[in-house]
Amino acid sequence: DQLVKWAGGTKGISKAISITQSDFTAECQAMKSDGADVIFVGAEGSSPIRFARNCKAIGYQPVFAVAGLAINQSTAQDPGLRANTTWLGTQVAPFGMSDTPGGKEFHAAVDRFGGGQAIDATTIQGWAAGKLLEAALAKVAAEARSGPITTALILKGLNLLKNETLGGLIKPNSFSPT
Repeated sequence: DQLVKWAGGTKGISKAISITQSDFTAECQAMKSDGADVIFVGAEGSSPIRFARNCKAIGYQPVFAVAGLAINQSTAQDPGLRANTTWLGTQVAPFGMSDTPGGKEFHAAVDRFGGGQAIDATTIQGWAAGKLLEAALAKVAAEARSGPITTALILKGLNLLKNETLGGLIKPNSFSPT
């Protein structure tokens, strides 16, 4: 509800779905009848594909909002889902993005060390977590080199980060002691 208000929208109907559900036509029809412009699909990656296909079959192509972790490379390439505008909810840059310094570095590392493995949102989230640790330790480099790396030292480094974006991997973040 808060996200809808923040985005300036109004909340419509909600429908419970199952990831084992093979057809979402009834849900699409209900959303279409309710006038929904955006549908949030809170499920794993193949459900948004089926949702888009079933909605299109009744002449309804809303914007889909999907948790970024639900989308992998094959889901992202699905022509039915790509025909719709699809928003990914994620705390880090989308895994396919390579137009920032952080995205370029991520993709260069994947190309060099990935061995052809598929990447997805969890891959870039893990990378961003490592880059955040690296940025925090860089702020306390002298202490990190001369003694043990402790939770307190990592927190000290994090607290020194101001408007950190990790080269465009995350929105600007500043940390403060709790």
